[in-house]
Amino acid sequence: MPASRTPLWVLAAALVPAGLVVLASVLQTRFPLDNLYKDVASGADLILDRGQHTGTFPAHLGAISNLGVVLWCFTAGVCAAGAGVLRARSREATCLGAAAALTLVFGVDDLSLFHERIAARALGVDENWIFACYGLALAAYLVSFRQTLLGLDWIVLAAALVGFGISIFLDVLPVDLGWVGRVGEDGAKLVGISAWTTFHLRAVWLLTTDANPGGPSPGSQPAF
Repeated sequence: MPASRTPLWVLAAALVPAGLVVLASVLQTRFPLDNLYKDVASGADLILDRGQHTGTFPAHLGAISNLGVVLWCFTAGVCAAGAGVLRARSREATCLGAAAALTLVFGVDDLSLFHERIAARALGVDENWIFACYGLALAAYLVSFRQTLLGLDWIVLAAALVGFGISIFLDVLPVDLGWVGRVGEDGAKLVGISAWTTFHLRAVWLLTTDANPGGPSPGSQPAF
């Protein structure tokens, strides 16, 4: 599907809100960026290491990270529901079911930092191997359902992949970029998650609407 078939508002919905959240986090001066961007466990460790613990942890701890987890879980749930609606159309149902499973895995990893805390520290598995496994799973999803995905808003999905790629690159980069690296890594991931969410919500809408008589075909322009 040509990029022009994707309405501009869809691309804007995928990128602008998350971008504004990242921008606002950088411009504000009330909350430390480390507290906002680190997951709750890592943020708590950092506060304890600095001797800043006063009996309770701040409510904003892990806010950006938690927002990403919420989007992962919401997307997985919607995709699973869409797969249930389309159970009579095995190809589309399997596509959404695979998206739900993959999204759930990414969300659980984001919540528990499986690649860093569990795999690397507890199991002794290099996190790069975990990233490789995730990459293979994602590639299998993209290749297996390429015909369905290319009939949807593929440019939004591409934006998500770019965001994830930037985030992973900054994560494995053997150079400490300070707060710029932290915001770049987790900010790019948040934008990527937002685009991933937008793409799959639209996919569920288009595919389930197409399942009804008279509905638009996947990749066609919706009525709104």
